[in-house]
Amino acid sequence: EWIWPVNWLFNLAELPFREGTWLGAPCPIVSNGDGPEPLGPNTAATCWLLLSRKQPLTEFAAPDGRTVVFYTAMAIHTAERDLALREGITALLTRFHERKISEHWAKDRPSVA
Repeated sequence: EWIWPVNWLFNLAELPFREGTWLGAPCPIVSNGDGPEPLGPNTAATCWLLLSRKQPLTEFAAPDGRTVVFYTAMAIHTAERDLALREGITALLTRFHERKISEHWAKDRPSVA
């Protein structure tokens, strides 16, 4: 019942390698399917918002020239994803800030959209 966040972290870490792509910056959104389904059995969140703006660990330059980006994974609702797609990520982040929403997962967090 509570292992899904860990499984998702592994899934998100593998995604660029599995798909032969990258996550993008600064705030990619990864949905759980098309017409997203809940991320786990005890949440209404359906997507991950990946935040890369946390100091001091935003990225790491590897000795071989590759850059590793560190993200904070925040579970969000479909309506919040749609708001970000429609009005931009800044609009969503502004609503989180106005409502003092933490990026830490909260089981019953209502949507800000």
